[in-house]
Amino acid sequence: RRRTGRPPPIPSLLPRTPRTHSFQLPPPSSHTMPSNASTRGSADAPLPLPAIDIGVNLLDGMYQGMYHGKQKHAPDLNQVIARAPLYGVLAVIVTAGSLPEAKGALKLVREANIEGLDKGFLFSTVGVHPTRCDELEDGGEEYLNSLLAIANEGKRTGHVVAIGECGLDYDRLKFCSKEVQKKWFERHFELANKTGLPMFLHNRNTSGDFVDMVRRNRHRFSEGVVHSFDGSEEELKQLLQLGMHIGINGCSMKTKENLHVMSKIPLDRLMVETDAPWCEIRPSHAGHHHIQTKFESIKKERYEPSADGKIVTVKGRTEPIHIQQVLEVIAAHRNIDPQMLADQVVSNTKRVFFPKGLPRKMDFSALQRMRGGAGQRTTRTKMLSTGLLAAGHLAGQVMKMSNTPTTFASASPPKQNQRSRPRDTPSISPGSFLYRRLVPWGNVKEWRGGLGDKL
Repeated sequence: RRRTGRPPPIPSLLPRTPRTHSFQLPPPSSHTMPSNASTRGSADAPLPLPAIDIGVNLLDGMYQGMYHGKQKHAPDLNQVIARAPLYGVLAVIVTAGSLPEAKGALKLVREANIEGLDKGFLFSTVGVHPTRCDELEDGGEEYLNSLLAIANEGKRTGHVVAIGECGLDYDRLKFCSKEVQKKWFERHFELANKTGLPMFLHNRNTSGDFVDMVRRNRHRFSEGVVHSFDGSEEELKQLLQLGMHIGINGCSMKTKENLHVMSKIPLDRLMVETDAPWCEIRPSHAGHHHIQTKFESIKKERYEPSADGKIVTVKGRTEPIHIQQVLEVIAAHRNIDPQMLADQVVSNTKRVFFPKGLPRKMDFSALQRMRGGAGQRTTRTKMLSTGLLAAGHLAGQVMKMSNTPTTFASASPPKQNQRSRPRDTPSISPGSFLYRRLVPWGNVKEWRGGLGDKL
């Protein structure tokens, strides 16, 4: 009772005055996906854009479930590699940044045994990352000779396709001084000259030193790509004048200025990469709104490699399938046809790294049949998972494709059988008070609480 001694008022069972705005069901067409964001994998849907990912760090501990020295989830390297072709990836170049990584990368690309994945999908590089040049100080000529031996052997078998990752990085001088970086970057041109391999180059905030060294040694190597480029327009012009190709990933398109510079790259000099597991295209990035292909992701602590044919990625960790997003942002910002862009970029990459052609060819019609209805592109407000190859160890487990198609929630979900509806479940008709209260702003939802067939 209140202080007045009167009993509390009885809540009114009558409906409140309905909202003044009128509610109309949106036309069905407004809930269908646009032609450029349709469900991939269905009979009338576009196929994934073809791509060669020129830079992937598959040896990183993240693909073994290790983050900052702690095990967060089971290893899933095999799944990451196996699902890449489902999203148009024709080949992956595994980057090495030290002698141990050069050995490990060559071992990986030689011995990876994944059912359904042909040999000739993985390739590697040989070189020392500028932040790790102190290792060369310790090893000297013997270290360099070991790199040369691995590069020659890998070239002979067709597994090693470039010298690198090498270059200069002045953003992280705490790992290696400028003088040491310059000294051993110069020696990498010697490796390229002796092997005849193109160069996979790294450049960060070098105030012209990188361009000067490339210009001075340009006669010692045939082709090269400056990967993960995020420099200025002037720096881009200088590199193009030296005949360099430019690699673009998520880190290359963070700001509007980055996008402006990216749009100035001639299409016949452009390559794409993920630099996985790094360089995610984040919501804060200037080009993020252009992304159409999205994947369900969860935090690493809750992640479990899927065994039921469902693609789930680790939040914040990229992998080769994200190459589709890189192509989508480039095409949308430059307002060019995505297929034309993808074909040109693949042609550029083959010319530099695979002049004799790729050992394997992607059969896109077979890929379409494999994927069935499981793959899709999504809108920004709806992220659905896709079918994929199931889990397995690197030695090669049998991986099966999920044939169950994933469908989008539509404006008109299939009606339930009227007789099967519980007697105490009310029917809600459009225009009624409860309908307007539950859907005040016209958002049609599939109601799962037993309140009716649809709203």
